[in-house]
Amino acid sequence: MYKAALIGLGNIAWRFDRPAPEPAAAKTQAGAMLAHPKVALLGGCSPSGEDRRAFGEWSSGLPAFDDVATLLARLQPDIVGVCSPTELHFRHAAQCLEAGVRALWLEKPPAHDAGSLRELAAIAARTKATVLVNYIRRYLPAYERLRNAYREKRYGPCRLVRVLYSPGLARNGVHLLDQLFHLSNSEGYDLQWVEKTTGGSPGFSLRLDDGTLVQASGADVPYHTNDIALVCERGIASVLRGGKIVKTELAGENDLFPGFYDLHDADGEDGAACPVEGYMDAALADLVRCMESGRQPRSSLASALPSQKLLEDILERAGT
Repeated sequence: MYKAALIGLGNIAWRFDRPAPEPAAAKTQAGAMLAHPKVALLGGCSPSGEDRRAFGEWSSGLPAFDDVATLLARLQPDIVGVCSPTELHFRHAAQCLEAGVRALWLEKPPAHDAGSLRELAAIAARTKATVLVNYIRRYLPAYERLRNAYREKRYGPCRLVRVLYSPGLARNGVHLLDQLFHLSNSEGYDLQWVEKTTGGSPGFSLRLDDGTLVQASGADVPYHTNDIALVCERGIASVLRGGKIVKTELAGENDLFPGFYDLHDADGEDGAACPVEGYMDAALADLVRCMESGRQPRSSLASALPSQKLLEDILERAGT
């Protein structure tokens, strides 16, 4: 049994699973830890007394400490979920690795900047630790379907990737930055244009190093949008509403004008529903398997580096 603990006791740590996590459908790290047969959640830490009190009540009395050093000394965890604010990710992750923690479940973005991310990767390599970055869309079937369509050229070569996100590139849009590199297997990019804006959701365009053009729009609105579409030679494949809907539009001859072609809905006018449950459980299962096998997780520090660099480049050029 692997001993587990949490740093940070906010929404993604446990609160999204109030009053209790649903079986095989955890929405938090704590919920997945409680459900995994090889993991025992022993406690957490937060500087907030209210967070510690509420977590203790929710978890039926698990201890919550006010600092990381005490948590590590008292619980000696094998796995630590790092759910603290982004600016603290590097400090907390490095502290855990230097203390001998075998595996980290690190919330996104994994560091404040690419330099810190590279340094963290070096520490993980030196300590032989496993680190999974929680880009959860890598564990959703809709995005895996999109990735296969891109790589297999299921609808012909991809000519354009369209992206719509909100609210905030660092807060929510970074998931789709990660998807650009996950679906294409690219590592580099040519950032061609970035919208100058005082908001946190700039539009931008770039070319991936495989030549595919990407055009992205961001909106500073209070609701979450994560839409991505592959515009291919024979049609358009889309993932909408954060992975809840898949939509395929295929080229076919126009009914009114023979010899001309337009798009026809292959998944119905509104697309087809796609399951989104189980992503946190799948991520933790991947982390445990990789701990035991020595492999890298599907979402690793190395795979997170291109999106971290791109995030910095876009925000710098946007002036935010």
